[in-house]
Amino acid sequence: MISRRGFILSGTAAGGGLLLAYGAWRLDDGDAARKFATSGRPVPALNAWIKIAPNGEIICAIHRAEMGQGITTGLAQILIEELDADWSQARFEFSPVDRDYFNFGILEDGRPFGDPEASWWAGTGTWAMRQVMHAVGLSLTVASTSTIDAWDTLRPAGAAARQMLIAAAARRWRCEPTSLRTESGFVIDDAGGRRADYGELAESAAQETPPSDPPLKSREDYRIIGHDVPRLDTPMKVRGTAVYASDVVLPDMLFASVAHSPVIGTRIASFETAGAESMPGVAGIVSAGDMAVAVVADNTWTAMEAAGKLRVEAEPVDAVDTQGLGARYFAKLDADDRVVLRDDAGTLDIISSTPANITAEYEAPYLAHECMEPMSCVAHFTGDALDVWVGSQSNSLSRDIAAAVSGLEKDRVTVHSTFMGGAFGRRSEMDFVEQAVAVAMQFPGRPIKLSWTRSQDIRHGTFRPAAVARVSGCVDELGDIAAIDYAVVQQSVSADYARRTPSPRKVDDFDDRNIVSPVDKSLYRVGRIRTGYVPVIAHVPV
Repeated sequence: MISRRGFILSGTAAGGGLLLAYGAWRLDDGDAARKFATSGRPVPALNAWIKIAPNGEIICAIHRAEMGQGITTGLAQILIEELDADWSQARFEFSPVDRDYFNFGILEDGRPFGDPEASWWAGTGTWAMRQVMHAVGLSLTVASTSTIDAWDTLRPAGAAARQMLIAAAARRWRCEPTSLRTESGFVIDDAGGRRADYGELAESAAQETPPSDPPLKSREDYRIIGHDVPRLDTPMKVRGTAVYASDVVLPDMLFASVAHSPVIGTRIASFETAGAESMPGVAGIVSAGDMAVAVVADNTWTAMEAAGKLRVEAEPVDAVDTQGLGARYFAKLDADDRVVLRDDAGTLDIISSTPANITAEYEAPYLAHECMEPMSCVAHFTGDALDVWVGSQSNSLSRDIAAAVSGLEKDRVTVHSTFMGGAFGRRSEMDFVEQAVAVAMQFPGRPIKLSWTRSQDIRHGTFRPAAVARVSGCVDELGDIAAIDYAVVQQSVSADYARRTPSPRKVDDFDDRNIVSPVDKSLYRVGRIRTGYVPVIAHVPV
C-alpha cells in the first residue's frame, strides 16, 4: 500500500532559487510549479508550494482563500515547520489556479474510506479518490477543511524540501547527508564547523532527487505548529497594503454597478433606463447576465446613482415571502412527506414507549451572509485573454465561470486572488464574477470594476435557507440519549449550489444527506436515530 506520506516531487532551478512541485498520493504534472514561477513577486525561483529566494525568504503558496480566518498563516506554519526554517523568513503569495491545488478535505475530512493506513482497501480507495479529485481540480475553501486537507500534503512538501537542502549541502561539502542537521533556516555541519543558509543552497538543492518518503517531525519537536506566531497578513492589513478586489485600480478602468430583478432570485423580464444613460459620466447600460443590468461609468458613484434610476421588471414567478413561511413549512412537516434517510430499527417505538420523551420545534428564517466587504470583481478582456481580480472561495470555479461567460479556453483566463472581507460561504458563489465578466466582454480593452452596494448584497445574495424542524427523543436510565427522531423542512443547499455552478456532481433535491448530517453523524453517543427531510424548491437562492 502507498505510504500515507508517499508522493512524487519534481524540482528544477531558475536564477538561484528553489523550485519544488509536490503532490500527496498523486503524480504532479508540474503545471502548478510553472504557473507559480511566473506569478507574484519577481524572486529568483518558485514552485507549487515553496520557493526560497537567495536572501533566505521562504514564500509559501497559499492555495486557500483568506477571508479573515488566518489561513495564510496556518498553511505557512505547516510548511515552515517541516522545512525547519525560522518564522521570520516566512512570506506568502496566493497560488495560481491549478488542479494540483484541489481540496481533498471536502470528502469526509479527507478520509472518505477511513484511515488510509488501516487497511489495503482504505488505502487503495483513498488513492483512487485522490486521482478523481485531482482530475476535477476543484480548489474550494469551505467547511473548515483547509488545514485538514493541507495536513497530509504540506508537511511532506516541507520535509522533502528540507531533505533536498541537506543533500545539496552534503554535495557541496563532500560529506554524508546523515552527518548534517538543520536549524532555523540553516544546514549545519557540526563536525566541520560549517553552516549554510537555505538561500545560498536553493539553486543546487533544486537539482537533487526528491525523497519519496521524507521523515516528518514528531509532535514534541514542533516549534511553530501549535505555537503562537505573528500572523503574516496583519502588518499589511494594519498598514492598508492588503489588496481586496475593491482596491484594484488599473489604467483606463471603467466602473460598473448593477440593478437586479426586484424579486430575489428571478430573471429580468424588462427594464427602462429612465434617463440614466444621459447622466454625465455614463459610458453605457448593458446586460450583466439574465438577472441583472449594469450601468458602466467613469466612477463608482455615478454608476451606482445611474443604476438606481433603472426601472426593472421581474419575470412572473410564484414568489416566496417571509410572512407565513413558517406556518407553510410546518404544514409540510405535519403532512409527513419527508424523505427518510436513516431509520434505525425501533427508533419510534423506543421514543413512544418512554414516558419522559421530549419533542421540540425549531424555526429559522432566511438569513443573509452580510460580509463586511460587499461583492466586488475586476475583469479585463483584451480580445484573446481575460484577467480577473476577485476575492473568491474558489479561484478554480471563478476561472471556469469566467471562461464559460467569455467563451475563452480556460488557459486564457487568469485569476488573481485577493483578500476578502468576510465570506461565510457567500464568496463561493460566482454571480458577481459572472456579471463582471459579462460586462467586460462588452468593453474590450477597458478594465471593469463591478461593485455591489451593501443593500444589494443583503437583498440579492444567497441565503442560509429558511427551515423548520421537529425533534423528538428520549434518554435511557443512565441519562444517555436512547433515540432521536429528526425531521426538517428546507431547501437543499447542495442541490441549489450545484445548479448555479459548473459542478461535476449534480445533487438531487430529494436525496441530500448533508441536510441531516449533523444528526446522522452526531458527536454525541445516540442509541437509535431516524432522520428525514421534506424538500422545498423555491426561487430564493441558498
